[in-house]
Amino acid sequence: MPSAVALKYRAFISYSHADSRRGVRLHRQLEAYRIDHDLAGRVTAMGPVPRQLRPIFRDRDEFTAGAALSEQTIAALDASAALVVLCTPASANSAYVNNEIRLFRSRHPDRPVIPVIAAGAPDHPENECFAPALRFDVTPDGVISDRPVSVLAADLRDAGDGEQLTLAKIVARLTGFGTDEIFRREQRAQRKRQRAWIAGLSAVALGLGGLAIWAEINRREAVRQRAVAERNFATAKQSADSLIFEIAQGLRNQEGMRTETVRKILGASQTAIDDLVKSSGENQELRRSQAGMMLEFADTYGAQGDSVKQAEAIDRGLKILTGLVASDPGNAGWRGDLAVAEAKLGDLHLFRGEQTEALKDYRASLAALQALAAADASDGELQHRLAGAHDRVAVILNNEGQSAAAVAELEQSRTILERIAAEEPANAIWQRDLATAFKKLGDALSSDGKQTDAVERYRKSLAILDRLAIADPGNARWRNDSAIVRTNLGDSLDLNGRHAEALMTFQSAFDSLERLVTSDPSNTDRQYSLAVVRERLADAAFSAGDQSKALDFYRENLATITPIRDRDPKNVLFQRMVGYTLRRQGEILADQGKPVQALKSIEDGLVITRQLAAIDAANTKWQDDLALTLTKLAPLLQARGDTTAALRTLQESLSISERLAAGDATNAERQGTLATTYASTGVQLIMMDRKDEGVVMMRKSQSAAKARLAKGPVEPKFKVFADKIDGILKQLAP
Repeated sequence: MPSAVALKYRAFISYSHADSRRGVRLHRQLEAYRIDHDLAGRVTAMGPVPRQLRPIFRDRDEFTAGAALSEQTIAALDASAALVVLCTPASANSAYVNNEIRLFRSRHPDRPVIPVIAAGAPDHPENECFAPALRFDVTPDGVISDRPVSVLAADLRDAGDGEQLTLAKIVARLTGFGTDEIFRREQRAQRKRQRAWIAGLSAVALGLGGLAIWAEINRREAVRQRAVAERNFATAKQSADSLIFEIAQGLRNQEGMRTETVRKILGASQTAIDDLVKSSGENQELRRSQAGMMLEFADTYGAQGDSVKQAEAIDRGLKILTGLVASDPGNAGWRGDLAVAEAKLGDLHLFRGEQTEALKDYRASLAALQALAAADASDGELQHRLAGAHDRVAVILNNEGQSAAAVAELEQSRTILERIAAEEPANAIWQRDLATAFKKLGDALSSDGKQTDAVERYRKSLAILDRLAIADPGNARWRNDSAIVRTNLGDSLDLNGRHAEALMTFQSAFDSLERLVTSDPSNTDRQYSLAVVRERLADAAFSAGDQSKALDFYRENLATITPIRDRDPKNVLFQRMVGYTLRRQGEILADQGKPVQALKSIEDGLVITRQLAAIDAANTKWQDDLALTLTKLAPLLQARGDTTAALRTLQESLSISERLAAGDATNAERQGTLATTYASTGVQLIMMDRKDEGVVMMRKSQSAAKARLAKGPVEPKFKVFADKIDGILKQLAP
């Protein structure tokens, strides 16, 4: 008999935290599942069948205080009879999920692994849903091989098995029964529960109407017994609030509910509350409950994918709260509710891609929270909400190219977090939030070309993270965060011409990440971070003039990351890094006088970069990569004697650079890239005896270079470049 029957957990659910809602729902469904009496107690291949499946372990839900996460995860995996994997593109790219699968399969090959598809598709070029440890064989020592394995999965999607059949398949695997037997019984039980649930909710809606009548009777009694009547009315209101919450939450978690059914039940509940409000003489606290109901219902409609009703519910809640605030502007509770409603509307607009409307809503929410926080600076949670509101506004501003305004919002957020973190210096979460705020500021300032300011913010972030790491040396999260911030700091130092400092900073980040990777070599997220820092070390060595050392770093990176990329070719992060490394390797080979090797390396990188740019034309980073790779390829084609191909390559690069610069006129780096691309194209045209066209390009380069210089400090070599353009134009002048 399998040892699984004696284990603590019937199953362990593994999922990405981006899929938390689905993970929680599946956990509740399995723990609530009851095996029919006539089946319980039978002996199957999985041992004696229990009356219920619980306990089911859901990641991060049952850890005991003070224990190390990694140790408890492994202990929970070892104590589980099966592993249920919620498969989505997010989980397929999660190193955490991949490691849980890898460990379970290597340590317990006799126990079932049950994949459940919730989104994406197997072998999809862009939305792969299976993690590598599911798609490939895992050796007993925990290594993911390159041998593919067949994966038999249940499919939660409506186009697949649907929720009911999927649940039956999971239960069948956990108990050892046939799927058909479980499914037929569940269908009968489901129909019975559905009828009972709808009847119950209908009764609840009628009950709300009864509360309205009862409340009205008691309010009339207020002439003689006002105090008693008010207590009774408060009880009625409390009951109504509770019922509203139960209805909304219940419908969100109830499987098999059609959109029409949800609309009908929520509509009946809404009518009952409307009647209750009307009969109360438009009692303001009931109006507030009514608004809360609409916002709660909006979330339920959203979970159903009913965006039309979701928008209607948010709009009605907003109108109610706006009226309440207008009647009593000093009521902090109502103003706080209104800020929440405005943020919800902003989220809906952002989801629809309506950034202008989202920004308007976020700013309205921010203004409300600013007023509330000014009145009560001691409320830490309120202050934290205010910081989050600034961050939301900053996201939209940054998306719209308003980098200076985005930085200003991030500074506001940082100021708030700095103040509340100072009030609770022992609160590690508050401290990390502050470190993150400094990092966000550094990133924004660096993108805007303000490297000196970015360096200052990164150093402040590091000071906090280093303190956290010293206080808790076993916490890999702090060390990982610190290494990432050090990497960004090194970038800013390098862009500021401080190459020696940058090199030391990159080396420090590399050493830290290397220790983390050594302790867990299967963690691909950390492998990627380590590869990023190795690239920075190579770039810094190149900037310092040590081409040989830089080339060694690039080759080492290719040797490390190419096998990881090959095992998971749909991982765009590793694909992009391989393409970047091939391009940089080609540049050095060209400088070393090895044009044939350089051309092959850059052309190999171009194949990858083109593929990525084609996947998402809106991804400006990938478009930047493509433009730069084309620019580097052109002189090698020219050296080979292919003049026409060289010009065509530069023109393609220039087309991309012009489009990107026009789309973000405030981006200083794009102006610099545009200037160099114009110059390269101009030189190529002049070499082809097309002087007039070449001069036009050189003048455009001069104009773009001046625009870049006007935006702030530049690397010394860019100033040299700009001066050289001026000199060339003087020579070319008639």
